[in-house]
Parts: sequence; structure tokens; C-alpha cells
Amino acid sequence: MSTAAPMKASELLERLQRHYIKPGELMPGGAFLPEVVLGSRRADALYVGFFQSRGKMLVGHELKVSRADWLHELDQPAKAEAWEPNCHSWYVVAPSTDIVRPEELPHGWGLMIPGRSRTRMTVVVKATVHPDRNPSWEATHALVQKMDSLRIRAIEKDREATHTKLCADIEEKVERRVALATGDHQLQSEVEHLRKTIDELRDILGLKVVDHAWKDHHVTVAEIRTSFATWLAADKDVQRALGRRFFDLSHAQRTIADAVTALETVRGAA
Repeated sequence: MSTAAPMKASELLERLQRHYIKPGELMPGGAFLPEVVLGSRRADALYVGFFQSRGKMLVGHELKVSRADWLHELDQPAKAEAWEPNCHSWYVVAPSTDIVRPEELPHGWGLMIPGRSRTRMTVVVKATVHPDRNPSWEATHALVQKMDSLRIRAIEKDREATHTKLCADIEEKVERRVALATGDHQLQSEVEHLRKTIDELRDILGLKVVDHAWKDHHVTVAEIRTSFATWLAADKDVQRALGRRFFDLSHAQRTIADAVTALETVRGAA
């Protein structure tokens, strides 16, 4: 017994479409039309060949994905009478011969099952070709109507895809503009902060900071850097010298205090 999951009708239909029309092919040589209604009956799939080399004929297909559905079809042969006489050949399409057995096919009907490749079906029984058949006006009208519906649906899908892409492009541009604006705002804030820092430095120095110091009240950044480094080193030297002086002074004060204490002790003893 097979353990494979049952194949859905939608999957079987997709496999059948790939059999006739390769994905992305611009000139497939025919049209694949799913679910075409004629009166109260429906053909699950029709293939209309455009060129003699690719099969200039109308091929009808009835999909069966369960054994019970196929047996029900055999009990109601009139279901296919709406479309089958209008087609040059008629096929039953099933997941396997376990669903539809070749010996059960009505006379002239063919049988297709999925092949090893996802782009090709295996023809188990080749259908009889009726080259003298011509679709009726009602059948032709149903074909044209279905093709027009598919065309409109494709246009709407393309419009929706184009609209989605345009919206995505606009959102991306807006995000870039916002990011640039945010970046400009941050840069402007940094510039303003630097300007304020320079102004404060000018006030502290009482000098004008320029690129080239030609006047007495002008000073360059390089001069500030050198002067500040020199000042800092000198300030540290002063701090160290003052520290030593303070230590020496403290030591002298303690020595004098000890001497005074010793003198008072001697006087008291006398």
C-alpha cells in the first residue's frame, strides 16, 4: 500500500498546466484554460493549441483525485457530453492508475498521470484524435470568455504587484529622506555645540581663535595646544614645589612645637 499523501486537485491541475506550458515561457504555442463552463457542465481544463507543430487542436481534461469520484463519473457518462464532443481529444487526469484503471476508460478517452518530472505528464493511454471535430459557437464563446477573464485577472494581478512595488519604493525613499533629515539635524546640533564651545574658549582666552595668527589678539589652535601643554606641565611643577614647601613647613612647625613643649617641661621641673 502506498504511503504517499493524497494529491490535491489543485496540485494535479498545476502539474497538468506545466505539461503544456513551461513556467516563464513567453511563446508557449497554446493556452491552458482551467475550469471552463459550458451551460451547466464544466471542463476541468482545456488546452488550445495555436500552431500545427504544437498540436493545433482543442484537448479536454477531466481531473479525478479519488477512486470514488471516478466511479461516480462512470455512473454518469452524460456529464462529459457537453465538452467531450467539442474537443479533438479527451483525457482523464489522475494521480495514479490506482484511481483510474486504463481498462475502465470509455472508448476513445485517454489517461494521464504525473510523470517523474514536474513539467511532464505520462500518457498511459493515448486518446483518440478527432481532426474533423469543430467546437460549437457556444463552446467557442465559453473559451473566449474564459480567456478574457484570465486576461483581466492577469492585468489586475500585475497592477496590484506594480502598486505594491511603487508603495515599497515610495516608503524606501521616505525612509531615506527621514534618515537624511535626522542625520542633518544631529549634525547641526553637533555644529552648534562646537560653536558654543569655541565661543566659551574665546571668552576664557580673551583672544580670537583663527587658522593663522597675524595679529596680537589672534591665536591658532596649534598655539593653544602647545601653550596649554606647557602651562599644564608648569602648573604640575608648581604644585609639586608647593607640596614640598608645605611638607617642609609642616615639619618645621612640628619641630618648633616639640621644642616649646620640651622647654616648658624643663622650666616646670626647675
